[in-house]
Amino acid sequence: MVNLTVSIKLEDVKKEKVNRFLASILLDEGIKVTMQEAVGLMIDYALENKDEIVKKLRELPSLEQDPAWKALESPKHWGVKDSSRSIDEFVLDVKLLLRSLLIRAYLWLCGMRMMSSMREAKSSGSRL
Repeated sequence: MVNLTVSIKLEDVKKEKVNRFLASILLDEGIKVTMQEAVGLMIDYALENKDEIVKKLRELPSLEQDPAWKALESPKHWGVKDSSRSIDEFVLDVKLLLRSLLIRAYLWLCGMRMMSSMREAKSSGSRL
């Protein structure tokens, strides 16, 4: 089985708590683990103790109360009702622009190679 890694972002406060926890484990128990190993074990623990985790999750404020979620649901000054559509259009525009730039760069390189070949042929006196 191939182990793939994924980057996650932690709040600075939570990251500091994990670092302190790992430091205390090292001092108290003499066990040294990386943050990746510790977070992996914490995830395994959470999966094995679903009921406890669900209880903690229910104590969190709902996503609908999150200010960032509210901003996405009712964008102001965007001129659109649903921001996902404008994001899709923007991504498509960027993809088309990048494709166009790549094609132009490729054609430019082909032209440079052809000019270089013509110069070499001219300096050696041969015809193309």
